[in-house]
Amino acid sequence: MTYTISRYEQKGDQLFICLNSGNNPVYLEHFFSETEKLDVEGTIAKLVAELELVDEAYVESTPTVSKMDEIKDLVIDTKKIESEKQTIVSAKLEAIEAPIIEEAITEPVIEEVITEEPIEKPIEEPIIEE
Repeated sequence: MTYTISRYEQKGDQLFICLNSGNNPVYLEHFFSETEKLDVEGTIAKLVAELELVDEAYVESTPTVSKMDEIKDLVIDTKKIESEKQTIVSAKLEAIEAPIIEEAITEPVIEEVITEEPIEKPIEEPIIEE
């Protein structure tokens, strides 16, 4: 595998490197740790090995074919747009209202039970004045 080092920079205490594959559109960026700075060449060798593994695992994506020349021939019906718009709005309203209605249906009904218990009053004897 061929590779290039497109960036190798130091800013303050940070050392940075970017390696690019010459075979496929893959790259590796890395900030060196303090330990890695003690063996820069060994660290770069390790990074190249990692880049080779990424390069070997690369799977080319399906090519994109532009269809822009066909779009000008399509006719989009404005009545269909308005109908779709109403359908979307109705679905959104239903999605908002459905949980509220469902909650109202499934919410337990608490009935207040009023029991009238007879109140017992002691019978008062009339006060007789003499």
